[in-house]
Amino acid sequence: MKKFLLIFVGIILYSSYTLAQGVDQSKQFLNSGIEKFKAGNKMAALQDFNKSIELNPNDYFAYYNRGNLRNEIGNNEDAIIDYNKTIELKPDFADAYNNRAITKKKLGDKKGAIADYEKAIQIKPNFVKPYYNLGNIYNEQGNSQKAIKLYTKAIALKPDYAEAYINRGMVKYAMEKKNEAVQDWNEAIKINPNLALAYNNRGYARYDLGDKKGSIEDFNKALELSPNDPDTYFNRANAFKDLGDYKKAIDDFNKTISLNPRDSEAYYNRGLAKLALNDIKGACQDWHKAEELENTEASKLEKENCK
Repeated sequence: MKKFLLIFVGIILYSSYTLAQGVDQSKQFLNSGIEKFKAGNKMAALQDFNKSIELNPNDYFAYYNRGNLRNEIGNNEDAIIDYNKTIELKPDFADAYNNRAITKKKLGDKKGAIADYEKAIQIKPNFVKPYYNLGNIYNEQGNSQKAIKLYTKAIALKPDYAEAYINRGMVKYAMEKKNEAVQDWNEAIKINPNLALAYNNRGYARYDLGDKKGSIEDFNKALELSPNDPDTYFNRANAFKDLGDYKKAIDDFNKTISLNPRDSEAYYNRGLAKLALNDIKGACQDWHKAEELENTEASKLEKENCK
């Protein structure tokens, strides 16, 4: 039993904007808040945005930045209020629609998020992020063709968009277009050779296509870049197990479990590796633990092999 590890890349929250210019006090507080936000001093930044809005309640950019900050700290409902006000004051501000869509999705309102992303694209047809973000939603909904179309549009607008290649590859892989998926992950790695996820995904595909040694090379690189990823240890462990290197497989399953103690499949598969080394007692202990974590396959093996 293998773990499918083709996951979404996180969405970038904000757009890049030049600091507001001006000598009036409200602008000074706004610019100060932006600088504090960028520096990670979020509560002080919030105070500055509040003061800026108090002094000038018609500055759309102050509401927009406060919405971004509230989004960042998880105050999603208030972030929506700020984005609503931003759009009321500046109805053609595509970034506000994009960021409100991100927040709506976080709140479970995918329909509202889709409408906002589409509005952002209508206002600004060459705005890359809404295409990518919409692709993520349709991917989650299982609309593979639409997701691929949106990721492809994002790549056309931004040819070095490594994350879009990663996610398009994920959709293609789910559609059994495995070689095309590998091509997308190859491209992502060319663009950014430091993306652990791209190596993990390509390693999984190579594993599934029968290239176990090649998959281990990719998992090694992924772990070099992200040494605390339990899923990549799990994948590499399975590759070692299939190649008959059970001791290395057990070492990687051990690492997986140390990082994620509730991973039932890691216990289940470590049990298989121990069984191959004639460690029946250890295998049974692992299958019992996996059964406690509701792994039905482990339960069957325990009943068949353990007393």
